[in-house]
Amino acid sequence: LNGTATVEFIVNGSSIIIEVDGNNAPITAGNFVDLVERGVYDGVAFHRVIDGFVAQGGDPQSKDPDFSIERLGSGGFIDPATGEERTIPLEIKLEGDEEPTYSTPLGLRQDDTPQDNTIPDVVLEHDRGSIAMARSAPPDSASSQFYFGLTESAVETLDGDYAVFGNVTEGLDIVDSIEQGDRVEDAEVIEGLENLEQGEPDTTIDLYRFRNTTLDTGTYLFVGEQERNNILNNSNLNEIFELEGNDPAFQASIEEEDDLLPFYRLRSVDVEGTYLFVGEQEYDNIFDENSDQRDKWIPEGLDGEEDVADFYLYGAGAGEGIEFNRFRNNNNGTYLFAGPPETEAIDNDPDLSAIFTNEGIAFESLI
Repeated sequence: LNGTATVEFIVNGSSIIIEVDGNNAPITAGNFVDLVERGVYDGVAFHRVIDGFVAQGGDPQSKDPDFSIERLGSGGFIDPATGEERTIPLEIKLEGDEEPTYSTPLGLRQDDTPQDNTIPDVVLEHDRGSIAMARSAPPDSASSQFYFGLTESAVETLDGDYAVFGNVTEGLDIVDSIEQGDRVEDAEVIEGLENLEQGEPDTTIDLYRFRNTTLDTGTYLFVGEQERNNILNNSNLNEIFELEGNDPAFQASIEEEDDLLPFYRLRSVDVEGTYLFVGEQEYDNIFDENSDQRDKWIPEGLDGEEDVADFYLYGAGAGEGIEFNRFRNNNNGTYLFAGPPETEAIDNDPDLSAIFTNEGIAFESLI
């Protein structure tokens, strides 16, 4: 958002006017204005209201009147252009800085752990009537959920760790009266929509690597951003799968192109939590009618459909991207895909190279 915009929420039949600041939080403000314009917030509920602290809403799942409010808090905006949850980077601008800092918590709760330091001097402060983006543990996990600050003394400790992008200019009494289950009956951009810069839809997907902690070394799962957040927010899953780094392991395309090859994700029938990514030729070999492997794997696409590629990558030896080698774990028959630094580390470590057999370049990432 290049500049400011004004948004009106109707809650309990009354108007709340929000001034959105794209000068100091351009990505966060732009995301919010875009979601308002798309109608994402029409009908969403406030699912978390803590007296004197925050009133939080914006989970699209809450539009379903039969969806239990106790289960809300994990949903975000699914971009129809990609089929994936759209998330934005944490965006914090400090006093005296020309540009915001991205993807790095700067406040008292860095990495969601209380720190013994002072509240940072941010440009957009948490205050009574401020509006900010809610997120889960990863700093770049905010999507559509937002919250209003209800009391300055209670929310000021969130400065630097959660992105404020505006404040209520009219209707603070309505904000104060919000109760759990109340809904945004209507949301509309009433000024400043011309300041919203519309970008081209992203045709790539970031894939994150999780290690299965319950199985032997070398069992990994690669997932998109939405699945990453689902795992991190699920207490049963996040005890099993450990995210290896907040940055994507690699980037793939979500659209078929002439120079890109389809890759499919297969789930093991015999070993719970074990997945295999294969190219088209391997896929056909596994599911050939004469194959002894066809009953051992289940196609499980990122879009939930069988026989549909999860993503597209450069083929081995294309010379167009970052090379990922496939390693077979000699102990349990699972596989690990490793980029250049990891490949070199495995090949040069006698202990690791005794466990993992390098089967050559499997694919080339887009990054």
